[in-house]
Amino acid sequence: MGKEPYQFVALASGVSFISLPGYALYCGTKAAIRAFAEAYRYELEKDQLFQVVYPVATRTNFFVNAGGSMLPWPVQSVETLVANVIIKGIKGKKKSMYPSKIYRFGMVLNRIFPFINVLYINNENRRFQRWLKEVDKE
Repeated sequence: MGKEPYQFVALASGVSFISLPGYALYCGTKAAIRAFAEAYRYELEKDQLFQVVYPVATRTNFFVNAGGSMLPWPVQSVETLVANVIIKGIKGKKKSMYPSKIYRFGMVLNRIFPFINVLYINNENRRFQRWLKEVDKE
């Protein structure tokens, strides 16, 4: 696009900020998108915008197609949350969009109380270990 104005929207994930057990590759690729966007924004011209969406687990067939993997918490609806946030973000020229209010609130809390991420990850790890045991029984 050269110096022409544009807006580009990329889809990352909330897990680009926090890694979850059972999703190492997924978390890593989403973190790479976030890091690329942060660096690339320094290279943009005026009126060029690289926007990134950070949804949490979204109710789609992704988890079924991923081998029936455990659904992380929190979960959101694609129709009512993600699409609306993206449309508002494009219109408002937001750099970053967070469809889950719960997740966004957790990120703010984590800045004040850094141990919150550890508590969340430990809880998700316990859920993941229970899920693995159930899968092994089948």
